[in-house]
Amino acid sequence: MKNIKPDERCCVSEAVSRTKVSVSLDLTPLARVGVVKTRCCGAPVIIREETPCGCRLSITQNLSITVPIEYDACVSGEEVLVECSDR
Repeated sequence: MKNIKPDERCCVSEAVSRTKVSVSLDLTPLARVGVVKTRCCGAPVIIREETPCGCRLSITQNLSITVPIEYDACVSGEEVLVECSDR
């Protein structure tokens, strides 16, 4: 666009309009858990104790547990409100 240089033959003016726009949104967050995968890490540790009635075993195992989670959101909007103003 060319710059307009005012001279005696023309008049330059500007127009400004202010507008306020509002919209209401409903957000519904979602989380879905996928298939959980578990695997053993290393060998189990077994501790044996004698008891009056026999023996007691305490078994400890390290695990790797993978839990896939999918996050999402549903968004629905209402009518848009437009408010024109001279201010």
